[in-house]
Amino acid sequence: GTGNLTEELKSKIETKINGEDNSVNPGCRATGIQVLVSPASPVYIKINVTVKIYRTESSKAIFDVKEAIVNEINSLKIGESVYISSLVLRLRRISYIKDITSLTIDGKSDNLVISNNQIARITSSDINVITESM
Repeated sequence: GTGNLTEELKSKIETKINGEDNSVNPGCRATGIQVLVSPASPVYIKINVTVKIYRTESSKAIFDVKEAIVNEINSLKIGESVYISSLVLRLRRISYIKDITSLTIDGKSDNLVISNNQIARITSSDINVITESM
């Protein structure tokens, strides 16, 4: 899922779980069991990355790196962790990037583990890109 939970979707889910006291939708919740339907908690992250570029303008590289990272992280689903190796692979698809010399998530050089009730999210303003020409 995307982590978005509208009131309409929440109502549909609760109806499916609780049922409608008929044979078409008897529900699936056991008597006495409480069920809470809530959206995933977004985990907003910050990334710092240094890339070595070849034959391109720094401003273009910064834009493309930010776009690639935003697309990669915001395509993750609920409970999916953020892996540095996945980000590096995504950035290496950009033809003029020759090396990623540093990449940190929230100031750490470790993967970011996301719980099954969380979803990773990022905006381009939360990404700091340093370019080095080759």
